[in-house]
Amino acid sequence: VPPLLSCQIPTAVHGALHLLQIRLKTNLLSVIFSLALKLLSGRVSFHFVNERSGWTFLSNHAHVLVCLARDPDLRESEIADLVGITERTTRGIIADLEEAGVLSITKIGRRNSYEINRKARLRHPLEGNKTVGDLLKSVAK
Repeated sequence: VPPLLSCQIPTAVHGALHLLQIRLKTNLLSVIFSLALKLLSGRVSFHFVNERSGWTFLSNHAHVLVCLARDPDLRESEIADLVGITERTTRGIIADLEEAGVLSITKIGRRNSYEINRKARLRHPLEGNKTVGDLLKSVAK
């Protein structure tokens, strides 16, 4: 809190503001540290979308599949970070993929491991002659 403000507000309020300022700094440092660890471990990467149009060639469902093809033991939060969507959206996409028979989930302790059915056919009639495996071969490393 700037010194000018400290003489204009009661001591209790000043103390609360100071604690809030420390907590905000701590949370910000925690977020920065967490992001740095994810970047160093390769779990997060920055992706750039054309800001003018905001679209990409692949859907978020395909992006989730690509993430899981690369690492089937990713957490939902890590998938969300990589794709650039919320954890709630990630959970919905995983549920969609499981319901469609594209993904199976195995619980290992408190974590999930995902297995992709690479023989599943793509859903749109334009790509119906191709499989999920064909898609992943072309885009997943």
